[in-house]
Amino acid sequence: MDESQYVYGQFATGSIVLAKMPGYPERPAMIDCDGKGNFAEIRPETGDILRYRVVFLDSNNPTNQVLPASDIRKFSEAVKIKLTLQADFPNFVHYGMVIHIRRRIK
Repeated sequence: MDESQYVYGQFATGSIVLAKMPGYPERPAMIDCDGKGNFAEIRPETGDILRYRVVFLDSNNPTNQVLPASDIRKFSEAVKIKLTLQADFPNFVHYGMVIHIRRRIK
């Protein structure tokens, strides 16, 4: 088996995550891919993911970014509850959670 053909990452296209851009608080986002189907930048020697492509879940202004893997973390139920208590997050969280996975990656 050739291990070099595998990518080792925590997230796949369509995963809901929290992503952090410099100078901004963490925001709900989704792992996205470019027109060629690439969702991450990968270190060829190890197959480790260096950066993920994300789209921030803002129904008014979705923003695409490529961010270091270290600035992205799992979106959990506890995080969802915490964010929905903050005034500017409920719509973002709801928007990301109600979309079916097939529609997210379409």
